[in-house]
Amino acid sequence: MAAAAGSPPEAKRNNNKPLREYTAAEVNDHSTETDCWLIIHCYVYDVTPLLSTHPGGELVLLSVAGLDASDEFDEAFHPPYVAKTDMQRYLVGRLKEE
Repeated sequence: MAAAAGSPPEAKRNNNKPLREYTAAEVNDHSTETDCWLIIHCYVYDVTPLLSTHPGGELVLLSVAGLDASDEFDEAFHPPYVAKTDMQRYLVGRLKEE
């Protein structure tokens, strides 16, 4: 699984330490209103704090909670810089290749 061009740099979290890797099953455990994670282009984001302020509404995020939301993210016409900049604060890791 290759990361898309708009994906964040490999080590951008925790003072440039390598990102923690999560399996898809581990991400899927975070699929509620109080614990909402997404996979976007092989990166894992905890978007729980974004639920109440997301321009598309919380249901857009909750409908893909715990899942790979790459297609939905791209289809919503997010500019490439969104994953690199705006989403950076929600980055918790990357998807472990299985």
